[in-house]
Amino acid sequence: FSSGALKGKTISKIACGLNTVYVLTSDGEIFGWGDNSEYQLGLGNTETQFVPVQIPLSDTITSLYAGFNSAFFKSSNEVYSVGRGFEGQLGSGEALSNTVPKKIQAFSGSPMSSISVGRNSTLFLLS
Repeated sequence: FSSGALKGKTISKIACGLNTVYVLTSDGEIFGWGDNSEYQLGLGNTETQFVPVQIPLSDTITSLYAGFNSAFFKSSNEVYSVGRGFEGQLGSGEALSNTVPKKIQAFSGSPMSSISVGRNSTLFLLS
């Protein structure tokens, strides 16, 4: 990319949610844009983003998965979820939305091989 938030970044993975796009850079940063009405960009607000913005996470991310809500998988086997959670699909044990990425404590340190994110459910496949 020659301008904007992704200038000089190398994209390693892409995930598309419902009207939302996420990219993972080669240095483990996540950027997203599009609909944010359910906090799915993890910015702490519901403002639609028309250009890529960095999603605030202090950890280096290795994989990302998107649906109506989103889950981020980081290299040290930690999983973060963000977005709509009224049906408990964020894995926090609560039926609440996450406005910013939140670590799922139940999976802390567990080796995870895949995540599948739907509208009202999320599946986590442990290795």
